[in-house]
Amino acid sequence: MIIGKDILSNFFLGGILSSGITLVVQQYRNKVLFLSGFLYTAPLMFPFLLYIVGKYENDHVTQRFVRHCLFGLIFSAIFIIFNYYAIHRFSKYKIRLFLINVMIIIFSFSMYSTLLSSF
Repeated sequence: MIIGKDILSNFFLGGILSSGITLVVQQYRNKVLFLSGFLYTAPLMFPFLLYIVGKYENDHVTQRFVRHCLFGLIFSAIFIIFNYYAIHRFSKYKIRLFLINVMIIIFSFSMYSTLLSSF
């Protein structure tokens, strides 16, 4: 069970992580797009969340958490690869690419709930 002292320490630890990310982004202003793309795909919050889950839950719950993260990583990789190759095809029709992305996100959430209901 999480108590007030633990919530406060986790709050400050998360704040330190967020401040570090902000500091790095401000340091590289002219390369912020590339850096933010890296920060999006790099699992920066995973160790922190794994620490919190492992601290308060048993090993079974921790394994399920890692499995959920793995599914999210797979869906994100597919999504990023699709957009990498689709940008040239939809250069004139950005709204179509946006709508396709929204449909992929909705599909991935339905696949996520279907796949994980079997585990």
